[in-house]
Amino acid sequence: MTAIVMIFLAILGASVGSFLSVVIFRLKHKQKGAIVGRSRCPHCKKTLTTYDLIPVLNYILLGGRCRYCHKPISLYYFFLEITTALIFLLMYLRFPFIIEGSMISDYSIDLMVAVQYVFSTVSSTLLIGIFFFDLQYMEVPDILIYPLIFIGLVGTLITKAVDFPSLLIAVLGALVFFGGQRFLSKGKWLGEGDVWVAIAMAVMFGWKLLIVAVSLSYIIGAVLCIILLATKAVNSKSKIPFAPFLVFGTFATILYGNEILAWYMSLLK
Repeated sequence: MTAIVMIFLAILGASVGSFLSVVIFRLKHKQKGAIVGRSRCPHCKKTLTTYDLIPVLNYILLGGRCRYCHKPISLYYFFLEITTALIFLLMYLRFPFIIEGSMISDYSIDLMVAVQYVFSTVSSTLLIGIFFFDLQYMEVPDILIYPLIFIGLVGTLITKAVDFPSLLIAVLGALVFFGGQRFLSKGKWLGEGDVWVAIAMAVMFGWKLLIVAVSLSYIIGAVLCIILLATKAVNSKSKIPFAPFLVFGTFATILYGNEILAWYMSLLK
């Protein structure tokens, strides 16, 4: 039963990722119908059929090319679909809402865990959109960040994962820490979108796990930047988007934040 659920979630995640790739492209190019409307090949403008939109598998079978004009399709679409499928699976491992029994008839659903899974995957989908959008275009679109803050806040309040004082401290801390960096650097260190992502993290985690998420974001960012500089993929003057690092830190905290916090507190003791 668990295997069937995970296969279904992987297919669902890949499908959501495919849809998300279209939304990102339309948002950037300010095309009408960013959410609805038929998909087209960016090269030949041919309207794609359902068979052309099978996520992951279609890219592999067609060798990463359009079925009609045979122009190459960016590997970015493939990575986005794979990433979303993987996140849907990881979130299930974090929030396994299926309670197994000895027989099929004994299986049941833990409703609260299922709610946590839904809010986590919806938030994750928006985070993935922010990750790939900022990675490509160096900006965080409002249409992704505002729903993320709203979903994160509603999810936190419904599941009671964070008490209100912790949430308030986290939001104020994010505003001071990230807003202060943006103010002092006059926007050179951080963009406005990065501040909003930090606020979304605050409403999702509360102040304790926010510290974990931000710390992981900076550690991951520092390590990757060192690697990029060492390999000369970038130089000291290159602009590197920061939101993807915040997204990395957020995912790591959703999945392992409590364990990391407990480990750190044990070191202090």
